Amino acid sequence: MKEKMSFTVWMQKLKFYKTEEKAMKRYICVGVLALLIVVSCGNRQKDENKNKKDKVKVTYVKDDLNSDKISKYTEYVRISEVPNSDEWLMLFDKIDENEFKDKNGEVVKSLKGINSIRDIKSSVKLLGNQIRDLGEVIQRNPKFETIDKNGENLLKSLVEEQKVLNEIDDYFEKGEYRADNLERVKELNDKYKLVSQTRKENDKILAASLQEMSSTINKKLSEKFSKNNKKVKLNVVQFVDAINKFSDAAFSKDNLNYDETELANLEKLNEEIKKSYKNISTLTYEDAKKEHVSKESYEKIKQSAKVLTESVDGMIKSIKVKNIEGVVKNASNILGNETDLKNIYGTLMMKE
Repeated sequence: MKEKMSFTVWMQKLKFYKTEEKAMKRYICVGVLALLIVVSCGNRQKDENKNKKDKVKVTYVKDDLNSDKISKYTEYVRISEVPNSDEWLMLFDKIDENEFKDKNGEVVKSLKGINSIRDIKSSVKLLGNQIRDLGEVIQRNPKFETIDKNGENLLKSLVEEQKVLNEIDDYFEKGEYRADNLERVKELNDKYKLVSQTRKENDKILAASLQEMSSTINKKLSEKFSKNNKKVKLNVVQFVDAINKFSDAAFSKDNLNYDETELANLEKLNEEIKKSYKNISTLTYEDAKKEHVSKESYEKIKQSAKVLTESVDGMIKSIKVKNIEGVVKNASNILGNETDLKNIYGTLMMKE
């Protein structure tokens, strides 16, 4: 009972602190929520694969940036974030035999009211939407040789996963589960686990290659803005890049527990953010007007950068003193304001 009460308390705190931004909700679910589960249940298990690095194929931007390139890249990023959505958190996981047995242990004759069946059908639909959107962006110009290849690999694994889900759906809808007394359940679960894991691995590979492209785009934009003496846009790009690095290090794992090495890295990234923010803080509206940045965008940039810098620093301080509530609150602020800043950033970059 104590564990459940603790979990409920932390869930209430999370609900209070998080904002309404959709993107932030996605990351809170996979990041902070995972932390709360770990903390409330007292699970201190280490990640066995912690020191293993994923083998990632990356791509580089070799030619000049243009709106079509950035537009396609942005759509890829949107698609890669879909599996972090609330709906995908409810994606089918496995067949639970107990759902298909009555209180006497007999296989049920009717599928009415069984949640797994509903989950299978909704998962088929979610995968179908992802297959459609990913297929469309792969075909768009310009071509990203390696990213498109990674996208094709992910597309194939999505198709295979959907195929297995349809097979599982048929197994129940056609009554085969009654005929063989659920004998194929283990086989189907193992089959789905394999294709699901393959899809997740390809998802990570695509996301990592997009992150690499993001760094390359930011580097090219920095060079361009520096050459053209556009210090507002230059400082925004550099600050966003610093925040990206921190977010990748802080929120790419399944919880917000950090060892000494990870904390030291976060502190180093925090110093880079502070240095970058110092440049943002000295910008004036006169600087912004010279680069055709609206007053509204200028004020949002200043405000978001300020909150982000303070929240990153606050999160690290909370980690050091093991203040879980402080970690959650600051993580929420980071994710929410990061979304705001990147929306402005995207608008500014599309005008280039």
